[in-house]
Amino acid sequence: MNGIVFERMKHMKNLLVFLVGIVSLFGTAMGQSLTVNDVEFTSNPSKFNNKIVTINSVKLNLSSNTPVSISVPTAKATVSTGAGTPSSKSATVRCNAPRGFRSLQVNLLNNQPFNLCFFISESMYTALPKGQPTVNAQITFRGDSSFGYVINMYKLK
Repeated sequence: MNGIVFERMKHMKNLLVFLVGIVSLFGTAMGQSLTVNDVEFTSNPSKFNNKIVTINSVKLNLSSNTPVSISVPTAKATVSTGAGTPSSKSATVRCNAPRGFRSLQVNLLNNQPFNLCFFISESMYTALPKGQPTVNAQITFRGDSSFGYVINMYKLK
């Protein structure tokens, strides 16, 4: 009888140590994120490439079911307008979400969209509240300014 109780206590101790380890790893990972405001991020997004970034106040646009496209300036591209004066041109880039993810339009609080691709997992997207065109949130994400950003966590406000 004492052997069974001892074995259960041993398993409970191992489970407790495992759970404490998981919680501490999660805390360490989230502790390394940079909290920036939306103006700082939009002014130079490539500064935050491959870093975990948190922005406190954004609007997630849930009303659009169409894939997100962004307009980006083409590098040093000029087009003659007939009078010989060159004008800069921009190209529209479609945000192609990886498998299991979907594109999500992220706006500043003044309803100006970020001109970047954001992706969210299908399971996280389905957990967002339905019936509202936009939702105020805090988002934590990681990615690259040329490929897009994956939202790892959100907190509704």
